[in-house]
Amino acid sequence: MEAAPRAILEISKLNLTGRADALSLKLRGSTLQWRALLGYSSPNTFASPNFSFQATAYVEKTRDINTFDERRYEGTLQLTQQVSPRTTLLYRYTFRKILVSDLKILPEEIPLFQQPTLVSQFGISWVRDTRDNPADATKGTLNSADFGSRRYYFGSSASFTHFLFQILRIIHKKRFSFARSIRIGVLNPYRIPCL
Repeated sequence: MEAAPRAILEISKLNLTGRADALSLKLRGSTLQWRALLGYSSPNTFASPNFSFQATAYVEKTRDINTFDERRYEGTLQLTQQVSPRTTLLYRYTFRKILVSDLKILPEEIPLFQQPTLVSQFGISWVRDTRDNPADATKGTLNSADFGSRRYYFGSSASFTHFLFQILRIIHKKRFSFARSIRIGVLNPYRIPCL
């Protein structure tokens, strides 16, 4: 067994440019793992209360003395548009790169979400929320649709599109609330045409 003392540091700067934006940095480190998360948020993007912008960058390195070492790089850019009090559109770009080294196990034994990969994806989401209280809803609906596309020419290691649609309805009867949900998802991989 190896001891791994841990240290955590968090720094935030509010109202960074005088427009209610914020910048935050979170660092966590030990002898076995370290990670850094940098986040930026800006409400009233384009000088409009209906738009907000968020950006995050994430780096992590994990050392496992029994299996493998992992390095992970992730970044997300997201623009949120409040179309109406109940309807929201989200436009985003996501990047993820995972590297594995010092393998002490067979490559096929690496867990699915830790396997080496390169993801570069553009996506859009539509959300309509009529729930009375999102944290503890007793009635209303939550409908959402999400579409994303990963392409080789975006820099992704695989090309495919995905679509996910969800309907959630909550009904209140006397002292009880009942929820029913339907989810439909489609994943469509495709190849680059031969040149």
